[in-house]
Amino acid sequence: NFRAPILAILSGSVRAGSINTKLAKAAECLSVELGASTKLLDLSHYDLPMYNADLEANQGMPDTAMQLKEDLANADGWIVASPEYNGFVPPLLVNAMTWCRAILPKQECMLPFNTKVSLWSVLALVSLEVCGVWDRIDNCCRIWESMCCPSL
Repeated sequence: NFRAPILAILSGSVRAGSINTKLAKAAECLSVELGASTKLLDLSHYDLPMYNADLEANQGMPDTAMQLKEDLANADGWIVASPEYNGFVPPLLVNAMTWCRAILPKQECMLPFNTKVSLWSVLALVSLEVCGVWDRIDNCCRIWESMCCPSL
């Protein structure tokens, strides 16, 4: 039995008019045309506090973090369109992924990341390559890929 893949699609930017959000929406349209089921995740709707292990230990995971973790876990794969931010992934995306990897409950900490296929797009200015920043961006994407897809 064939089941259409379920893709979680998100942008690493919540800025109005973000090119990455437009890219994520375009990826969603193309994915649907190709037969996938999609869920476009808007990180601004999750209203996540900055990750703090003390907050997690004292209050547990916020409901919004649990919802994001569940939304990512329910997908077969992810498409992430993200800007670079000073040579790295933007803090919004780092914070979201950190909450999703939070250790409570410990046995489920990797659930959203296990056996996922991911496609990451980092939009950067061409002039960054001249400054040597592009290599750092590429390395950051490889680090995130290894964290998010340990089985690959």
